[in-house]
Amino acid sequence: MSSRDAGSDVTRPADDPWLDAVLRAARSAPIADAGFSAAVLARMAAHPVVLAPAAVLATLRRAHDRERIVRRWTIAGTLVGALVAALAGAQGSLPSTDPAAILMPGLALLVVSSVMAWLAISRS
Repeated sequence: MSSRDAGSDVTRPADDPWLDAVLRAARSAPIADAGFSAAVLARMAAHPVVLAPAAVLATLRRAHDRERIVRRWTIAGTLVGALVAALAGAQGSLPSTDPAAILMPGLALLVVSSVMAWLAISRS
């Protein structure tokens, strides 16, 4: 069985000179950028970026506020959606004298008022 048989390439170790030679032969020619990369790197080294702490803090606060608003409305939507699903599921299957059917509107009012109060309080 010669070293070029099918499947023999898979068992070669990664530091094999054969693999190194194949990879070197397959690489592309260097890109001619006429010194563009060196000029950009020199400009970046000459003018390092310094972030102002106040600007970074303001950006972080805005991001935190956005996350809090999204989280608040996600929770509110989940609660109201669960309530709507519970009400829709209870309408057709429960007789009007069943305790669950009697308590469901009160529960719905309690959940909706709690969610609305929570949204009003957490707005600040």
